[in-house]
Amino acid sequence: MKCLRGEAGELLAAADGNFAVRASVCMVGMTYKRSLRMIVAICAVTLIASSAWAEENARWHEDFAAAKQAAASSDRPILAAFHSVGCGPCARMEDETLGDPRVTAVIAERFEAVRVNAIQQPDLATEYLVSFYPTVKFLDARGEAVHDTQGFVEASKFLSVMDHALDAHAALQRARSAADAAEGPGNAESALAIARDFHAARQYQQAARWARAAVELAEQESARRAEAQYILGAALTDAGEPGQAQQPLVDALKVADGAGWQWDARLK
Repeated sequence: MKCLRGEAGELLAAADGNFAVRASVCMVGMTYKRSLRMIVAICAVTLIASSAWAEENARWHEDFAAAKQAAASSDRPILAAFHSVGCGPCARMEDETLGDPRVTAVIAERFEAVRVNAIQQPDLATEYLVSFYPTVKFLDARGEAVHDTQGFVEASKFLSVMDHALDAHAALQRARSAADAAEGPGNAESALAIARDFHAARQYQQAARWARAAVELAEQESARRAEAQYILGAALTDAGEPGQAQQPLVDALKVADGAGWQWDARLK
């Protein structure tokens, strides 16, 4: 049996059997097809609208100062995309990664974004030690860098990079809040927690300061003291003071059996 629609729009069915039954089945089939087409159309419109919303709301600030001001109000981290003129990987990063709807949606919801032309703003490139393009720096509202990535990064991997940046930004906020609230070093665990968060947020001087306090407070707690010594040595290494980092790292490794940070300590 074939289903046909006449010029006047009436449904016709081959009359080689029970016309009423076959016409009914035919109408159900047509209704199902129309419903399916409608669902597909609605999904497509929703997808386009979502993409358009993300594109419209992932607003890139005009300059770095505006991004910092917005971050201070929104409490979001800054995503600063450093690029240069005639940079092929930069263009690819812009089109394939920063233009990806998944990335755009996260930027719209979680970041204050700004593009930085290193040729036009060499002072910012120098301040943040950017010499390779593209580079994306993640900063807090004060302009402190908490995470970064260099070179072209495909969209799926960049989503993970943004997750790490959000974690580092949250760690910095926790560390500052705990440090401001502390009337003194407190106990070994609280000092160590602050040191961990400062180190995760790449605030190495602050991490070293609180790790030293944790080392002193954890004199009778070998595992906690060892981790504090590791953070102290790692922070000093990352801060460019390897000479001062050697002894804390050696002391940490003496009791580091099975610790999650043991391998990193050996690398340092």
